[in-house]
Amino acid sequence: KEAEEYQTHLEEELAETQAQRAALLEDGAAIAGTVEEHAREMAALRTEHEAAKAELEEKVHGLEAEIEKLRLEESGKRVEEDTRKKEAEEYQAHLEEELA
Repeated sequence: KEAEEYQTHLEEELAETQAQRAALLEDGAAIAGTVEEHAREMAALRTEHEAAKAELEEKVHGLEAEIEKLRLEESGKRVEEDTRKKEAEEYQAHLEEELA
């Protein structure tokens, strides 16, 4: 009789252990699914990030080119202004010589 009770006890423990194992396997599968989903989401975010970064870099290059263009225009205007100023000074000097 004791042997039967002990066997029943072991069978109950085995059933409980098997149920716990099944629950753990189910939890593991759910966790693996979540990890896979997060990995896909991270890959999508990484792709979006790279695209946004490339777009911003393109805009930065465009702005840098525009800044350089404006610098060159400003430099050209200063040269023109300096040339006109010099010509005016030379003309004024010429007029002063003629008056003298």
